[in-house]
Amino acid sequence: MNALAGGNVAAEWNGYLQERLSGDADRGQFSVRRLKAWLICKDPDGPFAGRIQALYRSDRAKYPVLQDAYLSFGRGVILLKAGQFVPRFSLQRSQNDAFATVLERAMVVDALIPGAETLARRVGIETILEDHKSASMLALGIFNADDMETPQGSGNLFLTSRCVWGLHFQGITLHPGMSFACRRARNVDIHKISGSSELFSGQDTRWGLENLIELRKWSVQGEYLQASLGNRIVSGWYVIVEGEIMATDRVAFSIERFSDLDPATGDDPRIAIICQHLINRNKNKVKVELQCNLKYQRESLFWALQWQYFLLQ
Repeated sequence: MNALAGGNVAAEWNGYLQERLSGDADRGQFSVRRLKAWLICKDPDGPFAGRIQALYRSDRAKYPVLQDAYLSFGRGVILLKAGQFVPRFSLQRSQNDAFATVLERAMVVDALIPGAETLARRVGIETILEDHKSASMLALGIFNADDMETPQGSGNLFLTSRCVWGLHFQGITLHPGMSFACRRARNVDIHKISGSSELFSGQDTRWGLENLIELRKWSVQGEYLQASLGNRIVSGWYVIVEGEIMATDRVAFSIERFSDLDPATGDDPRIAIICQHLINRNKNKVKVELQCNLKYQRESLFWALQWQYFLLQ
């Protein structure tokens, strides 16, 4: 990061660009998958810090949008956050996409996290207890239950939580965990679940189980997530196996399945293989992914070539 100092405040900023060529069996096109930039301000001698982050995507808008805007207080194992940010829910959602081997998070994660329809963010407060030595963590959050675009909210709250344990056994590290969230929804957008413009009102409860197993240069991670929207249930899972082939090269294999409420989408599992090459210590990164249904159909084929570049390193 680039560091700036002024008075009693230190400022650091950075960002990255992801340029992608992707398509199906018949065509392909270029896109700016992500252009992110952020600014972190903190007191070098104190517990306070702040962060703002903006995102531009060519497939969604013609202008950048504000993602993060929050203040934090950290002391020892305690971290308090207030503002607009990603609630702690789901293992894969907590992993930075700039450093992940896979190009995209699993469909079930993208659809069932508490901020699925609002750029994965919500406005609220969160308390995090984290022991970095053992890699154990407990997070409890309270957020607005309504979409951020709703002009007049219901006043209801979205309660979120995530707990992770760090277990170590002779060179093998396990990170089992669980997530839970619930709200009383009123006219909220659930198009990533229903595939329509339907607005949902009623009890919304979501939970998940996760595990990450690390063994030297290889790892296996997986999750099961489920949401109950009134009397309707949607669920899904994924498993990713990845490892280091050389110091600059990684490979990953994934399989996932998501059963949503959209009758137009199939529930067949999808498989993918991803290869990644680092250039100049992660400042430049090239990824190639090939994805299709487990029961191969030509129309299910997806391919992508992505280049990522950090503005500063």
